[in-house]
This record gives sequence, C-alpha cells and structure tokens, in this order.
Amino acid sequence: MKIILVSYRVDRHHKFSGYTHHLPPLGLTYIASVLLSKGHQVEIIDKSLPPGMTEILADEILSKGPDALGISMMSENYFDGIALLDALKLKQPDLITIIGGAHVNGLPKEAMAPESVDFGVLGEGEWVFADLVDSGFDPVDAKKIPGILMKDKAGSIHMNERALVRSVDTLPLPARHLVAPLEQYRPSILTHKQLPATGMFTSRGCFGKCIFCTSGKGKYPLRFHSTEYVLNEISQLWKKFGIREIVFLDDTFSASKKRVLEICNGIQQYFPTLSWSAQSRVDYLDYETLAAMRQAGCWQIQIGIESGSEQILENLGKGINLDQVESVSRYAYELGFIIKGYFIIGSPGETKESIMKTFRLMRKLPIHYASINLLVPLPGTVLWDNASKWGTFDPDSFYKFNYLTGEPVFIPQGMTKQELMELFDKAYRQFYLSPGTIYRNLKTIRSLLDLKRYLNAGALMTRMLLHR
Repeated sequence: MKIILVSYRVDRHHKFSGYTHHLPPLGLTYIASVLLSKGHQVEIIDKSLPPGMTEILADEILSKGPDALGISMMSENYFDGIALLDALKLKQPDLITIIGGAHVNGLPKEAMAPESVDFGVLGEGEWVFADLVDSGFDPVDAKKIPGILMKDKAGSIHMNERALVRSVDTLPLPARHLVAPLEQYRPSILTHKQLPATGMFTSRGCFGKCIFCTSGKGKYPLRFHSTEYVLNEISQLWKKFGIREIVFLDDTFSASKKRVLEICNGIQQYFPTLSWSAQSRVDYLDYETLAAMRQAGCWQIQIGIESGSEQILENLGKGINLDQVESVSRYAYELGFIIKGYFIIGSPGETKESIMKTFRLMRKLPIHYASINLLVPLPGTVLWDNASKWGTFDPDSFYKFNYLTGEPVFIPQGMTKQELMELFDKAYRQFYLSPGTIYRNLKTIRSLLDLKRYLNAGALMTRMLLHR
C-alpha cells in the first residue's frame, strides 16, 4: 500500500516561536521504518504552514495517490489536523485516515469523534500501524489489534488496550531518509554548537511521576535501547547523514548509570569529535556520570528544576529536592558544562512568594540558560484530570496548549492572569539581565560562531521581552 505520514503545524507566531527547535518528526520515522520493512510504500510530509493553507496541503497529499494517511496530533494542532482530514475526505472519501500522537493518547474517544477520522492508535504506534495496514483495514481484523481505536457502524468508539513496545531494540532504525535533508532541521538557537545536528532517542518512558507529564501516570515505563543499538544509530547518523552533533531527547538520559558509561566509552572510542547534549533528572546524575559524559563530548546538560519551593516541587510530583538541584548544578559547572535549567511558573499551590523563591534559586544556581514556562495542563496527565480543582482552566483552548504562547491557560487559586504574566516576564528579565548570567555566558564564547549565536539569541530575547 501507499502510505502518507503527516506532521502538520499552523504557524501562529507565538511569543517563543523563534526560539524553539525544529527537528525531524522521529515518531513518524519509526512508524515508516516498520512499514518499509513490510514492503509498503511510505512518504513523510513535515510541514509548518501559515494559516489558510489547508486546501493546498490536501491537494499536495492527494497528488501522491495514497491509500491511507496517518497524522500525528499534539493538542495544539488537533483542530488544524482535523481540518486537513475534513478537506481530504471531501476530495477523496475512500481515503483511510489514521490519527495518533499525544492528543489522541490523552483524549482518545474525543479525538476519534470527527467523521473524517477512521482509525486511531492508542499508545506506541509502530507495530499497531503496520498491523492495521497489513489487515487491509478490515474492521473485523482491525478490531483485534492491540492499541487500535475505531468506530462501529453505529458510531460508537471501540478502544483496545494501549500498545507498548516493550523491547525497543526490535524496532528498525528510524527512516530519516524520508524527511527533508537533515541540514534543513536544527535544534533551538542555543542548544547546538555545530551543524548539521539532529535529535535521537536512546530510551523511552520515564520513572518519574510528574503531574504535568504523560509519563506521570506510569503508562509509559522506562525502556532502554542497548548500547550496541545506540552506537549503531550514531554510526548511521555520522556516516550516512554527516551528522556531527546529536541532541539526546530522552526524558531521563542518565537513568541507567551503567549504560550511560558504556555509551560514553563507545562515543569516545568511535566518534571522538562528536558533540552532544542530553537532558536528565537531578536524582539520576552524580559527579562520576557527569564527568564521563563531559569527557565523551557532552557539552550541555539540561535539567528539570521547575521551582525554588520544596512545597511546589511536592505538588508537582517531581520527587527531587533543592539540595540535589544545587549539587548537580555545581558539579556540572565545575566540569565545564553549559547548563540549561527548566522552570515552571503557575503550578498548583503557587503564590507570589513561591515564585519569588524560584527567582532567588535561578539567580543562585550557576546555570547559563533558563527555559521558563507557564504551566500547561496537557490531556493524559494527572494535572489535566485535576486542573479545575487546583485553579481556573479552560480545557478547550487547545491552540494555547504549548509552551510558546507566553499566555497562561491555567491560573492557580489565589492568583490572577495578570499577576502570572507580569511575574513570567519578570523571571526572564531577572535571569537574563543579571550580571552573573551575563558573565557566565560571556566566558563560554570561544569562537566567532559562538559570538554569532549569542548575538542572535540576544536579539531574539529582546524581541521576546518586548512582545505583549
């Protein structure tokens, strides 16, 4: 069969749109690799388009003559995706449509409601999607596939158990050759040192129970690719695609210390000039692990800090404490890492005083970048289930369900939208205009490329702070 896989975003020019990364849609490339292994024809369309381009994109898709189309949906682009499916079905009613992604996993029955949707994938979709295609979309056979969402003749939604790839090494390497040349993609402006660069996963899931993350309900346990699989994928990226920098996208890259040390040894041995970065939790980082990562070419570590208040950390289900945050930050700085910390403003139980504690922690830590976000309750999280108990929340404003708008969708009890927006902007000003932050970043400039990146980032930050 001829299958088209689509990642589609409408560019609404949010406050942080210029800062975010643009990396290949890896979820689709994994699905494509399994479909290719079964002999199907596959194309991937990855588009970020201005409003009003849905019909043009639909015509482009149909010109390729697909038998079926799969589309990945985040909450923010769900209605845009449905508009595309509506346009496709109007032009070609017999086209089979399959939806998947974070929004579908968070609100499966609601996501399946539109008439233009035929099937959905619940959970991790590689084998589910392939089994569905192999079934010829026969309703009787499809209904038996784990992870399938479908409608019966009366329009009721049938939902099978969530699919999970338990042995992730069974997956073929992602079909990156189906996306645009990798040099057209790039990480966000201050999270790469050299190009071409790309993203990569070495594990799936997370042990954490954070209420704002879909892993918080424990439906996606942590599973690791073997060291051999990881090094094989790096080798492909290096030799076939010319990649010289990798952003490891795992939620918790260092969760297995033994495996991280093995990967670091392999990178040192086979790819000594590779530069890379990773993100992790502070409770899975220690001096030995950080030292091994640094020696193997890791130049940036990204850590989820979230708040300077122990009570807010407890409310968020983070499972960490501020002593761990300070120790790991100090170790990383001593070892020469560029440190990026993630922070959240507007959590359940948040007050002006707790936010001021976060400000004080941001100034105290020896970090270089702070990614400060307003809390967003996403479907499929504990936060989504309880948001109305903890504050004011509009669950229908899907297009705002991202970290790019700079506008709160959740207001904790006791605070106002105006207060949050003012404190949010103040957080960025206090951090990035502080002498300590400026000094730390100036010390990292080693080349004209570094200087150019910082000047571009400074211009972008100025525009961001003036945007309201």
